[in-house]
Amino acid sequence: MNYPGHLLPKPDYCCIPWMKELQGYFLLRSAPSSDLLDAETGMVRARFILGDNQSREILKDYSTNLLGIFTPDDAAIKLTNNGRKAYLVGLWSEGEEVTPPVEDDFEVLQDFGFFFYPIGVIHEFPQPLDIASKPQYTEARCYICHTPVRSNFWHFSVRWKVGQADAADVLTTKELKGLMSMVKAFLIEHAVIDYSASQVSTDIPQIWFTRQN
Repeated sequence: MNYPGHLLPKPDYCCIPWMKELQGYFLLRSAPSSDLLDAETGMVRARFILGDNQSREILKDYSTNLLGIFTPDDAAIKLTNNGRKAYLVGLWSEGEEVTPPVEDDFEVLQDFGFFFYPIGVIHEFPQPLDIASKPQYTEARCYICHTPVRSNFWHFSVRWKVGQADAADVLTTKELKGLMSMVKAFLIEHAVIDYSASQVSTDIPQIWFTRQN
């Protein structure tokens, strides 16, 4: 199987800036199993929120995909550790021509799952902060940004700001750990397993991601 060409960045592509139109779209998060739900809570299991290494570190820069040209079937594709993973997961630079993944670089999972986040719900979502030594910071806010990598142009990040800066730049390790505990609960609460086609946009205008001469 050839790696899906629609996932790869092209030299004439550009990063998608934040725009209010993105609020009508969903982000997709891949999972290694289709058995996603906790029987007691009816929500996505915490282990699928945290991913392979089960570390809250990933919550500072949470990896997702913009649903549209990236489809749920693409969640079956997983990069292997045998190939050029470091290169393929590296951030793509505008104008860069990418060498496509070859057979040793990826596998297609037979059992896989995915869940979604409505951008319009989570972007700018506030999390209250109560830090005695930093009373000027009363909340952290979620924000969405396009972070294309060489193997996936449609890679988006879910991050958090405190004031005008990234949370990791202004909070101590202990303070950030407390915030990430809340973020974990936030991501579990807002994960969506299914959606109605009428609820979400999947048509991504080419003008958004193609450089204009």
